[in-house]
Amino acid sequence: MHILGFLVLAAMAFRLPAADSPAPMMDGAWSIGSELLNPDSVQFMSRITREQLVRTPVWKDDSEFPPLSPRKAQDLAQAMLRKIAGERHWAQPDIYLKPFDVTSDDGDHREVRWLYVFHFGLLSNTDNNQAGSFNIIVLMDGTVMEPRLVVTKPAVPKPSTTNAPPARPAALR
Repeated sequence: MHILGFLVLAAMAFRLPAADSPAPMMDGAWSIGSELLNPDSVQFMSRITREQLVRTPVWKDDSEFPPLSPRKAQDLAQAMLRKIAGERHWAQPDIYLKPFDVTSDDGDHREVRWLYVFHFGLLSNTDNNQAGSFNIIVLMDGTVMEPRLVVTKPAVPKPSTTNAPPARPAALR
């Protein structure tokens, strides 16, 4: 009896997720950031909305291959990377396939759409000690989401919180 219980527990511990395991819901939008250090930090944001994702082709459950091949998606991502970041020395990208549930109602039928995320790392030792990484989103219809520059507001100095009078300018001393 103990052996049977152990086998059941072992089978449960090593069970793979079901093919119909839920993908994260896409309610409004999803985004991913990128950062280059050149020498100051420059940040970018790539964003995809639910409406954009719904319009992409479905990767059918009975299909072994996605609607857009990984090689074609990588070519598109590299072209966008050159457009945004210029000619630099990048490592081969890590490629992620990311599913999102875009179902619009509470029915039993789920609508899942997939996208690619390409993560490029800058080879800093060959590019004047620059560093950073870039994430590019490619949809299954071949649309590449262009990363947008994140404009950071300069820090505003906080006003003095003491009761002391402000310092007099040097010219008035």
